[in-house]
Amino acid sequence: QHLRDIDRLAALGAPRILPNHGDPAIIAAGGYRPGLIGATERYVRKLLAAIDDEALARADVQSWLAGDLASGAITWFEPYADVHRSNLAAVCGAATLGSF
Repeated sequence: QHLRDIDRLAALGAPRILPNHGDPAIIAAGGYRPGLIGATERYVRKLLAAIDDEALARADVQSWLAGDLASGAITWFEPYADVHRSNLAAVCGAATLGSF
C-alpha cells in the first residue's frame, strides 16, 4: 500500500514536499525536492527485500541510502538511523535482527 501511495504522490508533480517529519532545516527552507519520492520508494523496496536478505537487513541505513545521499536526492539526518531500526523491527521482526 505504501508503494502505491508513493506512486500517487509522485503523480501529483509537486515541486516541493513538506512532510510532517524530517530535517526541520530543510522543511523550514521550503521543503524537500521531488527526489525524496524516488528515494523513499527505493528505501521501501529495500526494506521489503530485507525480509529475505539477512545481509541487507544488517547493513547500516547510510549504505542503503548511499546513492540518494550522493545524488543529493536526500541529505543525511541522524534520526533516520533510529527510524530505520524501527522499520526493520516492524518489517523483519525483532527476533530476526538479534542484537542489531
